Amino acid sequence: MSRALRNVYRRYSAMRERRYVRSLLPISEMTRVEKAPGVERGVFATKYISAGTLLGTYPGHRRSIHEFMEKGEFLDNSLRYAYYLNANTVIDPSDLFGYVPDTPALRLALINEPPPGATINVVSLASESNIWYACLRAVYPGEQLLTSYGKDFQRSYPCDLSMTKGAVPCDTKDLDQILHIGRSHPWLKDSALLLHKVSMEYQQAGTGKQKKDTLAKAA
Repeated sequence: MSRALRNVYRRYSAMRERRYVRSLLPISEMTRVEKAPGVERGVFATKYISAGTLLGTYPGHRRSIHEFMEKGEFLDNSLRYAYYLNANTVIDPSDLFGYVPDTPALRLALINEPPPGATINVVSLASESNIWYACLRAVYPGEQLLTSYGKDFQRSYPCDLSMTKGAVPCDTKDLDQILHIGRSHPWLKDSALLLHKVSMEYQQAGTGKQKKDTLAKAA
């Protein structure tokens, strides 16, 4: 694809993204915040949410890395909620005291990572200007929304089960759903393809590890 066509495609995707943001159902109509096992707060579904549903964009102020690190020196709690949009920009949903209040506008920032033994049902994908949360699987009323916090946390990265000791490869349906989300929303296509690629690499690594463990036990 030529540079001119890529620029046209970017503008088209950005326009589609802006229109989609305006059409989103408020997250407050689909979820509630309450005490969750092992943590102070969690986000729970109040309605059935189908797989592939875009929940919205990660909320917060855009800050430069330098500005955010200065804030983190005094309010290290705010570091827990930051989402790195790119190498230069952080999305920071925390207030002046480093706390994220439960408001509909900030609710997506309160989605937890899964506890040990649990799996994610929400995946994050990046456009040029936003981080989007989408349901990887169907979520039922009363079920907690859970997402990966990234490689540094390792509980559930990038798509299904923990890649720590005893990990199981990612589910093929999850990998297909990632591609489906990218096809349905062109501004997320590149991010979906990248996540699918990384997930496949983890799947292959997990399969290789399982084979080695099986052979070791047999020996």
